[in-house]
Amino acid sequence: YFYPSVSTSFLISELPAVKAVRAISLLKVRVNYAEVGNDADPYNTVNTYIQQANWNTLGVFRRDITLANPNLKPEKTKSWEAGIEAKFLENRFGFDFSVYKQNTYDQIMNVSISPASGSDQQWVNSGNVQNIGYELGLNATIIQTKDFSWDINANWFKNNNKVISLYEGVQNILLNSAWDVSTNVSVGQPYGVLRGNDFVYTHGKRTVDADGYYLYSANNDEIIGNIQPDWKAGITTILNYKGFALSALVDISQGGDVYSVDMKYGQATGLFKETAGLNAKGHPKRDPVEDGGGMIYPNTVYANGSKNTSYIWAGDWDSGWNYDYCPTKNSIYDASYVKLREVSFGYNLPSKLLAKTPITKANISLVGRNLWIIHKNMPYYDPEQAMLSAGNVQGIADGAYPSTRTFGFNISVVF
Repeated sequence: YFYPSVSTSFLISELPAVKAVRAISLLKVRVNYAEVGNDADPYNTVNTYIQQANWNTLGVFRRDITLANPNLKPEKTKSWEAGIEAKFLENRFGFDFSVYKQNTYDQIMNVSISPASGSDQQWVNSGNVQNIGYELGLNATIIQTKDFSWDINANWFKNNNKVISLYEGVQNILLNSAWDVSTNVSVGQPYGVLRGNDFVYTHGKRTVDADGYYLYSANNDEIIGNIQPDWKAGITTILNYKGFALSALVDISQGGDVYSVDMKYGQATGLFKETAGLNAKGHPKRDPVEDGGGMIYPNTVYANGSKNTSYIWAGDWDSGWNYDYCPTKNSIYDASYVKLREVSFGYNLPSKLLAKTPITKANISLVGRNLWIIHKNMPYYDPEQAMLSAGNVQGIADGAYPSTRTFGFNISVVF
């Protein structure tokens, strides 16, 4: 297969008029174009049999339920990128900004076909997925002396993902369906939209019926979320004093949605604190409504726009916390977070201690990772951990484990 690429750059800082400006250390622009290919997995171009467990002494084989396609072509990604890099004041400050556009054609995926064919899916080349992104890197040496320095590096990037087209006549491909939510590839939408039923809204607020229970849409195929984050960023600060170095990395992710099965069942079974405690009247929420108990769905209104004042039963499984009374959207949460990702403290051994050894450099450092979730919008769970999924099962958190802090040390030796 032929996958060409070409790139070029121009050093503006080498022009005489710019070179005379002492504050500019480097000024460079670049443009590049590339194509990249991706092949199909084995056995997707020829129909084969799959071996099953033996029946007594007899070998058992079956057809694959996904029909192979001998005419599959490789996926092809065409991309271009342009950027500008600059450094100032003898490289004390600088930035690198780039913009890119990337289109992936002939993606290899399976689509549903009539079961009358003997299979329920077939491998095909399909569609065009587009990514347009921006990335900005900043670096600065805030303080620089003989024995001490303070450096800050920051990186921010935003990727706008959009499905331009799919297989002929297909507007949506189901990636995964579980419970009352599905993950989809939909034309005109980012890859990985979440579908289900939504609340009914009145003047932008969730609406309840006359008894105080949620109204929700009859259509269970509405777009209610998107697994793609709006943007991500990282900030690293590094302090050096003689042979010692202290660094810290903060990770930021803004936007993106996750469907939480854990929250869905945790609320329905009364595991979380909001299902207990006192209501606005000062009575236990789990007491009968006629005894002053119950709850009101927060920030809700009736269909006429007036404030919801109806208390509903909240004392067992079959109560207002049960997911049968709530639309799919009720289990969708914002996956944004700010984390102290890593802190490292190290020491470079003085060269005079190594002078009579074969070692030229040696460093010892202590490292801690995932030390602190500074901010998140998803209750009880680490949204990043909840988003970790395999294959196409993305955006659905089911049995998410608590995230863990890790501590360790590194010894680096150069001979």
